[in-house]
Amino acid sequence: MTVIEKPATYVDRARTTSILTIVTGVSALVFGILILIWPQTTLLVVAVLFGLQLLISGIVRIVSGAMDSFSEGWHRGLSITLGVLIVLAGILCIRNPALSLLTIIVLVAIGWLVDGVINIVLGAQSRPGDRLGRILMGVVFLIGAVLLLVFPTSALLTFVLLGGWILIVFGIVILIAGILGLRAAKKLRLTV
Repeated sequence: MTVIEKPATYVDRARTTSILTIVTGVSALVFGILILIWPQTTLLVVAVLFGLQLLISGIVRIVSGAMDSFSEGWHRGLSITLGVLIVLAGILCIRNPALSLLTIIVLVAIGWLVDGVINIVLGAQSRPGDRLGRILMGVVFLIGAVLLLVFPTSALLTFVLLGGWILIVFGIVILIAGILGLRAAKKLRLTV
């Protein structure tokens, strides 16, 4: 059954999704900057910061999937499932920060890898105006994941600096995508 969406409802949904995207971008940007400010941070703090970022990202994905009543069921289910997996990875990092750095790297890389693939797939299926930002987010997530998996035995400082810069890039890209979404929603609101 296809649901016909009212223009005002679509605009509200686009605005809400853009705001949630901005929240994810700001959290990644803030945590990335904090990591770069204190590069000698202990493993405990690094694990908690990445865990918090994964937790926020997963919650945003769950909320987006639950609120998106106009998407197909598989799309919503996939988004919610991915959100749950990302939340679990975040909780693992927060609850047991004494995990080895390699384990944290693998958990973060898997979360980014899955998020990257999902964003690219969903971006390819999106409307032309929404496509580029989603695919770009996916590519950035994939590059970050590959870098973490290719260099898993790097020193803690390298991981901290690399992770901080990756989070800053994620934050900027996601923030831009959210702002562009808000602009598009504003233009839609004016035409409705």
